[in-house]
Amino acid sequence: MASKKKEPVVSESSFREIENNTRARIAAAPKVMVFIAPDPQNPMWRGTINGVDYKFPRGEMIEVPEPLAKLIENSTRMQRIKAQHEKALEDHINLGSM
Repeated sequence: MASKKKEPVVSESSFREIENNTRARIAAAPKVMVFIAPDPQNPMWRGTINGVDYKFPRGEMIEVPEPLAKLIENSTRMQRIKAQHEKALEDHINLGSM
């Protein structure tokens, strides 16, 4: 029995319209200065809002729209939490081998 091809939930043109509207709203937002911490393994910070991709260099002050500043802040906080978790896990494993 042949399977039917499912129609996409959102058409390509609708997706592009959402993407363009998102890009315009973010670009119109007030700008703020942020510092993205350096990462030798990832020289560029990358993030996405509603299908719109953004990329910024790490290790310098840059001016970005507020929604991106919030995304960068949340991303940075999550990276710190991940590093703390990995350190705690490593310490726990090392204690177990004593």
